[in-house]
Amino acid sequence: MQAQYQAPYTTPQFFSILTRIFKWISEFFYEVGTAMEDASNLHVERVTDEAGDRSSYAYDPRSSATFYAVSECELTAWVETHFSI
Repeated sequence: MQAQYQAPYTTPQFFSILTRIFKWISEFFYEVGTAMEDASNLHVERVTDEAGDRSSYAYDPRSSATFYAVSECELTAWVETHFSI
């Protein structure tokens, strides 16, 4: 019995590899897009110094504005003023 010839680009293994490559590319560009979107958003972090005092740090990458606040009220006021909320 003679084996049937099957073109290499039509085998199930080829399609499996191709599917994994497209999935990886799709996930990669999704992550890149998410990182770029996050890079333009306001970042706020809670910071604790050596003495245990807590404060907040805010950074706006679009304007390069930074702000340190001891209380949450100060931070809220800065955000509302800075972003005209």
